[in-house]
Order: sequence, then C-alpha cells, then structure tokens
Amino acid sequence: MTFIKDLIQIPDHVGKGDFVLRLSEGVTDPAGTVRHYQVTPQLVKCFDEALKLVKGALTGSTSRAAYLHGSFGSGKSHFMAILHLLLQEDPHARSIPELADVIASHNAWTQGKKLMLVPYHLIGAKNLESAILGGYAAHIHRNFPDAPTPAVFKSEGLLANGEQIREGLGDEKFFAKLNATTSSGGTEGGGGWGNISATWTATTYDAARHSSPTAEAHRRLVRDLVETHLPAMRNTDEFVDLDDGLAIMSAHAKEIGYDGLILFLDELILWLASYAADPVFVSREGQKVVKLVESERADRPVPVISFVARQRDLRDLVGQHVTGAERLAFADVLNHHDGRFGVIKLEDRNLPAIAAKRILAPIDDTARLTLDDEFNRTAQVREEVMNTLLTRTGNKDDFRKLYPFSPALVETLVAVSSVLQRERTALKVMALLMVEQRETLQLGQIVPVGDLFDQVSQGDEAFSADMKIHFENAHRLYELHLKPLLEKEHDLSFEQAAELPFDDSKRRALRNDDRLMKTLLLAALVPEVEALKAMTPGRLAALNHGTIKSPIPGQEGATVLNKFKKWAAAAGQIKIRESAGGAPTISLQLSGVDAEQILAQAESVDNPGNRIRKLKELLFEQMGVAGQDELFFRHKFRWKGTERECDLHFGNLREFADETIQSDGETWKLLIDYPFDQSGHSVRDDLARMEKFQEENGASRTMCWLPSFFGHEVQKSLGVFVRLEQILKDNQFPNFVQHLNQVDRDNARGQLENQRSQLKTQLMAQLEMAYGLRTGGEDYLDPSNSLEPAEQFLSLDPAVQLQPPVAANMADGVVRLLEQALGAQYPGHPNFEDDAGLTKGGLAKVLEVVRTAVQNPEPSIVVEQSLRKPILRVAVPLKFGEMGEMRFQIGDHWKKHFIKQQAQSTTPLSVGKLRKWIDLPLAMGLPAMVQDLVILAYAEQTNRVFKLHGASVGGGIGDLPDEMVLEEVALPAEGIWTAACERAKSPFGLSSSPLLNATNLDTLAKNLVEMVTKLSPETAALVRQLTKAKEEHFPRMESCTRLDTIKEADALLKGLGQASGNEIIKRLAGVTLQSSSVALAKSMFSADEVIQALAGADWKIFQGIRALTDERKASAAAVWRDLETAIASDEYAIALGPKLALLKARAIDLLTKPTATPPPPPPPPTAQTKPVGKLKALYGRSQAEGDGLPEWVEDPTEILTVHMFGAAPGEWNSLLVVTPTLKALIELDPQAEVDLAKKTLKLPRFGQTLSLSVKPEHLA
Repeated sequence: MTFIKDLIQIPDHVGKGDFVLRLSEGVTDPAGTVRHYQVTPQLVKCFDEALKLVKGALTGSTSRAAYLHGSFGSGKSHFMAILHLLLQEDPHARSIPELADVIASHNAWTQGKKLMLVPYHLIGAKNLESAILGGYAAHIHRNFPDAPTPAVFKSEGLLANGEQIREGLGDEKFFAKLNATTSSGGTEGGGGWGNISATWTATTYDAARHSSPTAEAHRRLVRDLVETHLPAMRNTDEFVDLDDGLAIMSAHAKEIGYDGLILFLDELILWLASYAADPVFVSREGQKVVKLVESERADRPVPVISFVARQRDLRDLVGQHVTGAERLAFADVLNHHDGRFGVIKLEDRNLPAIAAKRILAPIDDTARLTLDDEFNRTAQVREEVMNTLLTRTGNKDDFRKLYPFSPALVETLVAVSSVLQRERTALKVMALLMVEQRETLQLGQIVPVGDLFDQVSQGDEAFSADMKIHFENAHRLYELHLKPLLEKEHDLSFEQAAELPFDDSKRRALRNDDRLMKTLLLAALVPEVEALKAMTPGRLAALNHGTIKSPIPGQEGATVLNKFKKWAAAAGQIKIRESAGGAPTISLQLSGVDAEQILAQAESVDNPGNRIRKLKELLFEQMGVAGQDELFFRHKFRWKGTERECDLHFGNLREFADETIQSDGETWKLLIDYPFDQSGHSVRDDLARMEKFQEENGASRTMCWLPSFFGHEVQKSLGVFVRLEQILKDNQFPNFVQHLNQVDRDNARGQLENQRSQLKTQLMAQLEMAYGLRTGGEDYLDPSNSLEPAEQFLSLDPAVQLQPPVAANMADGVVRLLEQALGAQYPGHPNFEDDAGLTKGGLAKVLEVVRTAVQNPEPSIVVEQSLRKPILRVAVPLKFGEMGEMRFQIGDHWKKHFIKQQAQSTTPLSVGKLRKWIDLPLAMGLPAMVQDLVILAYAEQTNRVFKLHGASVGGGIGDLPDEMVLEEVALPAEGIWTAACERAKSPFGLSSSPLLNATNLDTLAKNLVEMVTKLSPETAALVRQLTKAKEEHFPRMESCTRLDTIKEADALLKGLGQASGNEIIKRLAGVTLQSSSVALAKSMFSADEVIQALAGADWKIFQGIRALTDERKASAAAVWRDLETAIASDEYAIALGPKLALLKARAIDLLTKPTATPPPPPPPPTAQTKPVGKLKALYGRSQAEGDGLPEWVEDPTEILTVHMFGAAPGEWNSLLVVTPTLKALIELDPQAEVDLAKKTLKLPRFGQTLSLSVKPEHLA
C-alpha cells in the first residue's frame, strides 16, 4: 500500500503565517521570495504589462495606477514582491528563467532609472492618509534615516507647538537644535540629498512659518521641526490632504534623487471591504483612491505609480451575500475607479502550476512517474465523473498538476476562501489537508470536496456580517441537526469513531456520509460556484469520488439519492427537488429557525388514532383512492380488460367480526391489517384470528394482507409526520410560529414542508417494505414481529393459493392479489386487452360484424379498417372466429358448445341457461354485456329469436333478462324475403336488413303486426265515413278513387292482420296492389286526419249556399264542384282537410256577401221604440269585439246593420249593432245568444264568445 506522503514531501504541520506572504516581508528576503515563486506563461504576460505601465508613467511623466486583480490566494502579494525586486534590479529576481525575455525587453529603460518602491500593507489602517502618507514617512525613516522627513503632516498645529517650544527654550537653543538637521546633512550637494543645508534664523523661520503650506520653505520648516523638536509626530495621523500629500511625496522623492515613486498597495480593496458595514467610511475613503491617478495639483515632480491588489468581485463569486445600501455603496465606489485604473489579472488557472511547485512537488523522478501512472488510471473514470471533477474551465493537465486534488475542489476552495479573511488562502488550505491526511491518503485516492468544510470553517471569520451569519447558520445546522442525524444513522458518535482504526468500516461509513453533508454545506455557502450549482446526486458522488460504493458501477448517484431521501425525512433543511426528465437536485436551507421547537408544540396530536388515520390516508393514496374517510370501501379495478370491484377493509384484523371477514357472493373481499398494534399484541394474533374464522365458517372469498410491524424509529417518524400535517394546515400554522418574524415564518414553512415531503416519501417506501412489496426493511421493521413473504398473503378460500405479488406499489399490489384471486375463480376468462372496448357500443359493433359473417355465403368477410381492432381484441378472444390482416372467418365454437349442452337438457333454451353454460367447462366470469354478445351471436348462427312470456321481444346488448327463451325460426325462401322487404318498405315504410335471419325476420314481422294493428281500425273507419259522405251528399258521383284506394288498403291490412311471424312475411310477399304504393301509403297513414276532416266538415253551410238563387248561385255551384272533386281524389293528390277548410271559407263569404235586394223595411215605429239610425250613430261601429269595417269606408253607419233579438223587436234593448258579415254568421247559428247586461255574444256553432261594447244610453 503506497501513501501520498511517500511520493510528495508533506510537512508535519502548517504554521499560521505559512503560504501567506506580506509584501513588506517579501522584499526583505529576495532569495526566499524567488525560491517559492512559480512563474507561468500567464504571469509572464502580467509582469510585462506591469513593467510597461511603469515605463509609460516615466516616459509621460504622469501618474498611473493598475488593479492587480486575482482571487484570494492567487499570489497578488507575491507578484508585487517579485515586481518590486525586478525594479530594484535584484539579481535573484532577474535570474528567473521564465522572465528572461521580459527582463531583456525592458532593460533599455530600466537601467539607470532610480525608482523608489514603497510597499504597503493596509489592513488596520485608520484612513488612506495615515496608510499612504504615514506609510511613506515610515518607509523614509526606516530605509533613509538620514533623509529629511517628508512634510506630509498638518502644519498649523505643529507650528503652534514649535512656537511654544521656542518660547520655552529661547531662540539660541531653539535654533541650535532646529539647525542640527542642516549640520548633519552636510553642505550643499553633500550627503546625496541636494541643496537643503540652509540655516534657520529668526527671520527665515518667521517667513517660512507664515508662508503658504505648499511653499518649499514652509514644508522644510515643518519637516525640520518634526525631525528635531517633534519626532513623536512621525507616528501620528495628523496628515495633510491625500492629494497634497502625494504631491509632497513626489517632490520628496525627487529631492532625494529618485526618478519615480512606485506604491505597492497590498489589500487596499480588502481593507475597504472590511468596512462595508460603514457606508460613509467606504464612500469617503473610496473616493480618495482615484487621487492616485487624478490630481487637482500639477506639481508632482516625479510620477506616482500605484499597484492596487484587488480580489475577485464578491458578487460575481459568491452571489448577493452583501445586500442593500451597503453593497450598493461599495459597488459604486469600485465602479468609479474602473475607468481610471488599468487591470492586470492574475488568473486562477495559475494555481495548478503554483500548487504543483509549492506543495505537490514529487520527492524525486521515480515518485513523479508513479504519480503519473496512477493519475492515468484514475483518469479512466466515467466521463460524467471526470467532467464534474474537471469543471468547465479545467483540463486533465491541470488535474494532473493538482493530483490528488481536483480542479473542482480547488475552484470551491478559492470561492470559499474569498468570503473569509486572508489567512485561509487556497495553497494554505491544500497544505493543511495534506498534513491532516498525511498518514491516511493513499495513492489512487482523490481528496473529497467534503473535506474542505472543516478547514475553511475554522479559525478565520467571514469579513461581512451577512456571510458571518451564513457561516454561523451552517455551523449550527451541522452541529445541532446533521451531525446528530449521522451519528444516529450509524449508531456511532464522531468521538467514538476517532477511537477506531482509520480504516474501520464503521468509521469509514460515517466519515464518507459526513463528507456528503459537508459538500452540501459548502454548496449552500457558495452556491454560485460551478461545481456546486444544481447539485445532483451523481455530481455529489463525483465530487467525493471514491467514497461512495455501489453494488452496480455507475449507480453511485442512486445510492446518494437514497441516503438523502432518508435523511431529509428527519431534517427538513435538506431539500430534494425532482425534475421531469432530469436528475433530482439536493440542497440545504441555511436559516436560524429551530424546527424541533415548532414540532414540540404539536406533541398532543401524535396519538394512536391519528397515526392510524394518517397511515390509512397514505395507503389509500397509494391505492389511488385518496380522500376516503371510511375504513371500508368498494374498490374498482381492471382485470383482463374488464371492470371489476372488490370490498376493501383496512383495520386491525384480530378485532374484525365474522361478518366483516365473510365475503358477499362472487365479490372478493380484501382485508388489510395495520403495520403495528397495541403493546402486548403481535402479528401472530392476526394470523390466529383468521385461522379461527376458517375453522368456524369454512371457505370465504376473502384475502388478508398482513404486514410486518414497523420498528420503533419508523413509528416515531409516523408520529412526526402526524405533527407536520397538523402544523402545516393553513388555519393552524400561525399558531405554531407566533414567536417568529415573517421572514423566519416563511423559512420555517419551507423547511417543514420539505421535511413533510421527504418523510412522506420515506414512509411510502417503508409501507411497501412492511407489506412485503420491497426488500431492505431490516433497518425499519420490528424483527420480533416480522412475517415471511408467504405468511403475509392469506386466502380464506382453499381453492386460491396466493403468492407474494411482484408489484411497484400498494395499488399495483392490490391488483396483483386480485388477479390471482380472479384467475383462480375464473380460469377460463379471455385475455382481453385493457383497450378492448367492452362497452355497449363497442360490443354492438362486434355483433354487427358477426351477423354479416353469419349471413355471408363466403367463408370469410372483409372487415372495414375501423372494426378490425375490435374484432381482433374481442371476437377472437371470445372464440367467435379468426381475424386475419383484413378478413374475419366466423367459427362455430359456441354453436357446438351450446348444442351439446342443450342435448342434455329437457327444458326450453333460456338466456339464464346459456349464461351458466358459458362458464362450462371452466368458469369465464364474463361481464353480463359480454355474455349478451355471446348469446346474441349464437342466436344469429342458429336462427333463433327471443321470446318473453310467449311474445317475441327484441333483445340486445344489455337487454337480455334470464327469463327470455330462444326459439328457432323456420326461414322463408330468399325470394320471398326479398319481396317482403320491398313490400314492407312501400307502402308500409318499414326498412329491414336484406340479410335473412331469424332476428331480421322476427323484427320485420313484429313491426308489421304492430303497424297493421294500429292502421286497421283507422282505414275501416275511413271507409265508412267516405261511403256515408258519398251517399248523402254526392249520390250521383260515378267514380270515387279515394274510396277505392282506402278500401284496398283496408282489405290489405285485414289480410295481414290474420297472420304473424313467418306467415305474415309470406302474405306480404304475395300481395299484388291495384293502387299505387304512394296512394296506398298516403291513404293508410293519413286515414285518421281525413276522418277528422270529414267529421269537421260543416255540411249545413255547404247546403246553405246550394239554396242560393240570386247572383251568388253560380259561385255556389263552383264550390260544390270543387268539393266533389276533393272527395273523389286520392289523398296524395288532394289533401282533404285543407281543401275542406278553404271551400268552407268560400261558402261563408257567399252567405255574408251583400246583395242588391233591398233590406226589408223596419217595423213601424211605436211610441216605445227609438229610431235605429240613432242607435248606429251612438256607436259608429260594431258593438262586437273584432268585428270591423275596412278603413276606406267613409260612412260606417250606412253599412252597419242591427241584429234583432229578444221579446221586444225594435226596442234598443233588443237590438245589436253589427257588420253585415257578423249578422249573417249570427243567423247561421241557431244557438246564438246576445246578453247586453253581460256584454257577450255567444256563437256555439263556431266555438266563439265575443265581448260587446254596451253604453248606458243603450239600456235606458
């Protein structure tokens, strides 16, 4: 066994400062700094860009600045240290082979240039002035002790202090000490500092003191005071404005002989970010940064060149962890600088090469070859695993450099390091992992991503308050929930595991599951990292490659998913999202909500009754009957294409009464037991109860499904599920979270809903284990109350021996048990397909094809496309015949079968008998309508008809009572049938199939009898009515076609009415008609209408016009001629009813038409009478409602007349003003009655009662 430590030099420990280079320290140890630095091709370009920036600033005499951009641990400080050494022309740095070309290309301008390089470490600085100006002053004092102090301090207060000292010492002592700087500095041009040896006198002192703060004399005075009388001011933050201070620094560098001033500002952005909670500070200090390149002053004698280290933008790396106004203020400041600063980017892809040199270098060439060989074997993993480990930007070359780490681990590490303080760089954490696993990491293993969590979550703190809370929530979740969950799962604490050998199987299992959990914690902390996005089970396994073992290679993801499904039921923070057509994803919800506290409030609802109720809901939901409130219901299912039912009971079997256990008739009953019982009862008690029932009651079509009992933990989970269901009810949830704010309430609901969902999924699976549908229940079931599979499925019918069903779920299991029961009960049942279409309509279509096949003289018939599947799926399984690709050939299976059975019977062949014979020799158990199809098909094949109580009945699918009897029918000749069908169609209008069979013959005969029975009385009555009318009103009529036709119809009906069945068909076929079929049909079917028309004819009116002798006589004769023609013609030629109505109207018009004969004179007036003219004038219109004259009549009183009635003719109370027409109608009605008091006019003959207008004067 080879360990990584045998191939790579792994240190014994990693110190706090290891792998963290402070710039100020890096430049003091050139050899060490260069020795630990790895230059990549990308870094070569970065050094070239940096040197070009310096060159541009010097050439243009302008200040320049650039961001040195890179993630945490990317080597920004190290880069600046090397650049610093290069500009100092350090031989160690200039000897780096990879930089030879760059150094050579810049030699022309670097040689002879004197550049002051000032390194800065800003963490802890109070502000930019103290950091940059104070840092410069400290750098000068430290490295150039003989140089004058730069005048970067505020002068006003400082000069006031100097004046106080002058007063205390006197001028002689004061100036003597003040001029000590000039004496130590030498004479003009001496000491290398230029002409700064002027001596202070009272005159020059006062002049300088009162000059402008930017004047050279003023600045020199401030500098000399600090150097001599006020040395303590060197370390104060009393500095001038940054813009002024940079100008002073530039001038100072120029004074002491430098061509340029280069500032290396390490961790400036990190320093600003550490103040993110103080937006005022960030805004104020951030605005100053731009002064490095932009100045309101033009007096920077030498350019100021700044390199600012900047880590990756936190928003791009870890999402919106810093939110609100603070984040926006920080972003605004950074954005302000983007257009003014260049960017030199140190890419993360440099890290593999750096890591390979600094921490993963093999101890020798042999070790290198060994590592190469093993990596090549490791790289043969499945493509999806390799893609996960490489990430989108990595490649196998990077992987090899990082081995035994993976690009995915490094990407995650860089991201997590970016939200921590700087001490946890990527290289340092990788080194810590190597040290930690020094004695255990074997060749061939890849460091799991989950191992990162412990390293990055210890020691350093997140620099933002939000991320700090995030990390705290992650720690709390792990310590309070996830860690105990794993310890309970493995029955092993982490402390106990630490005492076991490292390779102990129990310790290894706990550690590997812990890695999965911690990988999810990392994903929750930095969700935007590509390797951690949308964490699928497969990806989770790949990121921890080698730690998950699966019996089937490639199924590691399924193993991981099953683990998390189980854990999610106990920890609602674990979320599993299923995806249609894609892999599920797993995530953790980090929040400060304590779900256990909420669950504890619902303890009272966790009782046996609610557990049973919830268990029943879960079972019924699996069976597809969710929402059932009863413990008993009728369960519908499909078996061999037919709809079936069974009685399903859920309860404690040992408590069931005999009546509950006993089945009812042919319907099966399924009893399902609870997977637990009260203390003191076992699953054997249920078995004993069923044995006792069988002993006392015998066989019953009853099945029992007995589960093994849940273990304690599963019952506890069921209790938690009961609580969750109660808590998450909309009307209950607020009561349980009153102590939480709205945000936490939303988090709590999501967490609890997720836990409920996962717990439900888990309970569903455990139910299937308990009920014997799924293996793997050893960890969930009570071993003392478990049953063997053969014991779980019990039939109380000895003829049915149940086998454990192979089913996907409970619903499927129920169907499989019922299939076994029905298969034993009905062994002869056809195997109909589920879409066989055994509906009334579908079966009727099959019957029609069978009928056609029976009547066809050919052995087979072509079946139309739409009916081929029904025939194949129904007729063939029923043994009606064989179906080829297009043709159906009828068989005689049922014909032979029923004939054989009937030969052994002495009673009439009934439908009930046939139903029983269908189940011989093997019971088929066909649905009633399918039995009907079999019986109807048999009737077709044997020319049988159905009769009920001696009368022929139709019979059809769904309409065959058991009492019906089948009688064989003797069929007429084909020619007779054809003739009968034609005659039935005309004149009787009866359509019949041309196929000659018993059913069609019986149907047509029955329809004929019904029609004859209905029409015969009507035709006979019409013959009598027409004969009477002819004799009374048209005695001289020579020919009456109407009467002849109806007499022929009457004779035809009477001839048919004396026969039925086959005989009526024969008679019909032999009929020869004298009249046309049209005339006969019209006469027969309109006989009743003609009778009514004749009965309603008002012969008195017609007789009335026959007596006319005036000018109306000719018109009256014409009416009578038309009347005679109508009576004599066939009904189809002249419809009598409408014609009589028309002629009657003409007759009435003649009777009411005014004539030239003057009206009779009115009776002579008497003393009591009143003039008629005055009465007509009183009304001016007819008194009767609706009796009006045309509008064009100019003087109605001339046309109006009076009808006299009553006992006093001539008196107004015996007169009625009407039109001539109404008067004629009154006179035609002998029963006409006028009642002025009641204001009515009754005309019974015409069925009318008219309202009258009667004025008081009329009755006076």
